[in-house]
Amino acid sequence: MKALKKIFLSLLSFVLLFTSCFFFTGCGNRDEVLRLYVPGEYIPDEVLYGDEENGIEGFENWYKRMTGKNITVKKKEFDTNETMYTMVAVKRQDFDVICPSDYMVERLKNEGLLQKISSDIAVDIKASVLGDDEGTGIYPNQGLLDLIEYDPNLQYSAPYMWGTMGIMYYFGGDQENSDAVKQADTAKSSWNTLFDVTEQKIYMKDSERDCYTIALFHHYYDKLKEYSEDFTNFDTPEYQALLDEIFTTGTDISSKIDSAKNILQNQKKYVYDYETDEGKDDLLTSKGEQGYYGMFWSCDAGYIMADWSTGDVVYNENFRYIVPEEGSNVWIDSFCIPKYAGNKSAAEMFMLYMSDPDVAFSCMDYAGCTSANYQTTLDYYDYLMDPEENEAFSQTSQAFQAMYLSLMFPNLDITLGDYTFNSPLNKCGVMRDLGPKASDELLIMWSILRRY
Repeated sequence: MKALKKIFLSLLSFVLLFTSCFFFTGCGNRDEVLRLYVPGEYIPDEVLYGDEENGIEGFENWYKRMTGKNITVKKKEFDTNETMYTMVAVKRQDFDVICPSDYMVERLKNEGLLQKISSDIAVDIKASVLGDDEGTGIYPNQGLLDLIEYDPNLQYSAPYMWGTMGIMYYFGGDQENSDAVKQADTAKSSWNTLFDVTEQKIYMKDSERDCYTIALFHHYYDKLKEYSEDFTNFDTPEYQALLDEIFTTGTDISSKIDSAKNILQNQKKYVYDYETDEGKDDLLTSKGEQGYYGMFWSCDAGYIMADWSTGDVVYNENFRYIVPEEGSNVWIDSFCIPKYAGNKSAAEMFMLYMSDPDVAFSCMDYAGCTSANYQTTLDYYDYLMDPEENEAFSQTSQAFQAMYLSLMFPNLDITLGDYTFNSPLNKCGVMRDLGPKASDELLIMWSILRRY
């Protein structure tokens, strides 16, 4: 029996090894495969595999043309940065390109889990972000690199998309009634509207870092209001110092985690769902009309407000997106090459391909958020504002246009008719790595909150 058991276990090990190699597209042909690990609904398939009808070459075809070699893209999607971290850091999965957010890029870099990008590729990527450094045109230099303090020279990351965190809600009223629109926006203008509630109609992100951050905005609301002179001047040293405290470890991190835990625990009974992607679909179906709303990334809002499901864009004016008055975070998602990548050369070629303005344009259009490519943002602004290029957008209301432009171009002050949206960047921070001890504390807090 023991001999048979050993034979069985040996056969089982062989089968597992074989199927693993098959899943990872061949143990002996790793240089012909590019393995991506990215968030869902973030890169259109035609950008990877091509769309001859619409003249999109696709990475696989581009790679063949540039190198003379074949490549097959295998894409896997993750829901949260923490899920991705586990696969890369703990399970050491062989992915060539991952797409983490700001604080996770810093954490992976600090833990030695990222490979440096070749210097010549990094130079090209940086140039695509900077664009015209003279800052000419309607959309001057984003200043995006100023926000990437965790990787200032782009040695480990290639910026892909960026945006804000805010509140998205359904507006079913008269778009031409500016008073009604402004009143509805004002009602959702603070993070407090997610905590001072009496009904189970709230969506929160299934993300400890995002929920922790907005809980701190709620916790420090009175001080933020005071330090910003009633939310009119966000450049005061006191406001900026407190903002920095929210996004970095700062002082007394354990106390801040406890404060956030208590706030989130009190809110929990009113949370309909802690979601990652399904919340925006819920709002599109029936929940929006029923008064459900919540915290959403700007890419969530952009994705459902520009519906491409029929082949031509249809703008959904029933939804609105607000960056709260007290402040928020700017998120920056970037492509990185993890330590255990099996095809670094193809990964760098992919980064170079994705930095092409036309490719980045397709991605910005699909994902509904702001490309890190300078030229693409110029082109996309022109596309939205040209009635001949985008007749559908020109036919939407000024209320929608102003809000949508502020969502897609967060560093611009937007004024259209009666509607003004000032850039939220001076009241936003970028999440930073809290370090191993604080990250563990936060994970424990979140695990207990979600379990009980």
